[in-house]
Amino acid sequence: MTTRVVAGRTYLAVRAESAHSGLPLLVVLHGRGMDVRNMATRTGFLRFAENGLADVVYPAGIGQSWNAGSGCCGLAARRHVDDTAFVQAVVADATRAFGTDPRRIYLVGYSNGGRLAFHLACVSPATFAAFATYGAAPPTTCANRAAAGLSALVAAGTADRILQHGAQVVQHATTTWRALNSCPAHSSTRRTGPAVVTTWRGCHGGAAVQSIVFPGLTHAWPSSVAGLMWNFLSRQVRHGGVSAMSAR
Repeated sequence: MTTRVVAGRTYLAVRAESAHSGLPLLVVLHGRGMDVRNMATRTGFLRFAENGLADVVYPAGIGQSWNAGSGCCGLAARRHVDDTAFVQAVVADATRAFGTDPRRIYLVGYSNGGRLAFHLACVSPATFAAFATYGAAPPTTCANRAAAGLSALVAAGTADRILQHGAQVVQHATTTWRALNSCPAHSSTRRTGPAVVTTWRGCHGGAAVQSIVFPGLTHAWPSSVAGLMWNFLSRQVRHGGVSAMSAR
């Protein structure tokens, strides 16, 4: 792990053990009240760098918070911090440093970081091939047609007292992204451990939308969600301005 500085702020960077260029870049946004090292150890994404599958970066929010729009959240919102520009600067810096495959840049957000991920996906969709959130509600309903083609995964626990009505939030958010992506009505559903995973394929440009609901789980990050997110994200490749699910 190394700490890098960009735009006067810091992020934690973890290069894949293989240390070769052309790998995906995974950008992980912490929850409110968390620091980047805590986020790195808690969420389980480090193993993808350790296994040589991706380079991983953890941007640091101001006051351990993110300005995710609509008055959210904490010190970053009170100071009107431009976290959209900061995350974009992190992506640009890490992409140069690691020689990232620009078609495979993935965004993950937890809680307050998830709200920022929704915001970034709506206002800066061309940066990413796909994004995933846990325990977060979109700050607004995205109506940006330029976001069409961006694959999305939304996850939450049904007993999340911070998010509240987790299953409904997931349903609302996935409905928004299915509409943006012109997804077909047909979906496939499976159980993976406690998780109920529903996927819509064949969306605009080959994109996909997925919901993951954890019955009885709270706002705490589930141990299995990193693997489920990676299985979805790593299949998305951006082509000509839209993301598409690979055949592998």
